[in-house]
Amino acid sequence: MPKIGKVVGPPGTGKTTYLMGLVREASKKFIPQKIGAISFTNTAVEEIKNRVAGETNMPADQYSNIKTVHSHAWHLLGLSKDELAETHIKDFNEKNERYALPEKMKAKADDQDQEDPINQRTLQRNADIFAKIQLHRQRQTPLNEWTDIERSLWAAYDGWMQDTGLTDFTGMLEKCLEYDLRPDIDMLFCDEWQDASALQNALVRRWGQGCEHVMYVGDSDQAIFRWAGAEPEVFRDLPHTWHKVLNQTYRLSPSVYDFANSIMAQVPGREEAEYEPTDKYGHGAIVRAAAPDLSLEGSHMILCRCQYQVKRWITWLTERGELWHNPYRDSDKYWNPTKTRDFEALKTYYKIIQDYATVSGPELASMVSLMKSDGNLLRGTKARSKDWAMARVEFTDLIDLGLTYPVIAGKKPINEIFRLKTAAAPIFESMVSWDLKSEPRVIVGTVHSVKGGEADHVWIDTAISPMIYRSVHATAASYNDEARVAYVAATRARQTVGLLNSRLRNPIL
Repeated sequence: MPKIGKVVGPPGTGKTTYLMGLVREASKKFIPQKIGAISFTNTAVEEIKNRVAGETNMPADQYSNIKTVHSHAWHLLGLSKDELAETHIKDFNEKNERYALPEKMKAKADDQDQEDPINQRTLQRNADIFAKIQLHRQRQTPLNEWTDIERSLWAAYDGWMQDTGLTDFTGMLEKCLEYDLRPDIDMLFCDEWQDASALQNALVRRWGQGCEHVMYVGDSDQAIFRWAGAEPEVFRDLPHTWHKVLNQTYRLSPSVYDFANSIMAQVPGREEAEYEPTDKYGHGAIVRAAAPDLSLEGSHMILCRCQYQVKRWITWLTERGELWHNPYRDSDKYWNPTKTRDFEALKTYYKIIQDYATVSGPELASMVSLMKSDGNLLRGTKARSKDWAMARVEFTDLIDLGLTYPVIAGKKPINEIFRLKTAAAPIFESMVSWDLKSEPRVIVGTVHSVKGGEADHVWIDTAISPMIYRSVHATAASYNDEARVAYVAATRARQTVGLLNSRLRNPIL
């Protein structure tokens, strides 16, 4: 049997750094391909691979078994993209109109643009049922405990997958478990394992049976993805042969530490893990306020319980001319205006107009596509720009390419040159070239979106939706889950936790 280690890492105690040390030590005994590691996002996987490669002086691609759990399953099954059920939902709908699903499974039904629109209420109902089915599968809930409608939709969906030879993302894990498919590894590391579902945990425990050592790193107090199938008890009750608690946080000041732990003290039956605060950032402070105090020096984070609440604070920041981002959810352009074409166009404009730097033809063409033609471009410039493929465009080339003198001379305001569409357009219009080179100091997002992140000052919108409010007051389990969310929010802070006033306030905060 393998030696199984369980490492509990409270907030800011350096779980990833400790994990890197374990992998580095393993590299002294095993070749890179024999070292397996699992994390839950591709970003985290790449960070682990690159850090390990840097510390061991081995190419990152040699650590081929450091992947997400789904990536491991994908390769073990030898699947191609065309074999994924999620890419063939339209075919399922044509054969099962009664159980039709949104073609973009992660989108809301009323956002779908389908050629043969099915009643939107039906789509949303089926999408909700399907989400519960996926949750049952992740939790390995016996079929006889499902509702009749869940079993009926599943029979249609599962039968369709069998008939077409398709597999969905959850099915990838189920098949690996059923067929006992395992990666060829001798050592296995599992990062952020408090976020694992029962299905993921069962599969990885099977993989670990062929290893000499298995290491699980996590913190059940930070398990906030129950809605996705993860349950705190999975990590809390994990069988192990040795145990370690990382007992020094390098993030939480004493006041933040005391406040965060007063939240978790409300949760019975949790795994006690004692750790110490740091005085590196002073004593810290817990404040109540109507709005964030951005005059405080350092980085800021504004956190909400639900996505729809984020819009309020983005509007608030826009009115104050303060740019924002969310580096932990950079695929969301609304939360990351610096990742938009608008921002790239402005960078290109200032690069060539003020810095006199060269740009590429495609780079300039992308900028031109967002410009207002009248008074800025000669007739036909936008059409011609689609064919610009030159590697270098100099400042002196702009007139010949069709840009007018007022634009090149920088004599027109940005809102007269560009047609900007992002929420941050009012801020962009007042920015100058040097503003574009610094990263925004304010992070905005939901608590779930910034897990693993940190800032000097964290401002928590204490509002919760009526549905969450009712749930928290209805069951102890919901209350405990909400306490974990509040704990994760508070422990993003190094110096200040700001509790923002709200009408329907979270009772835990």
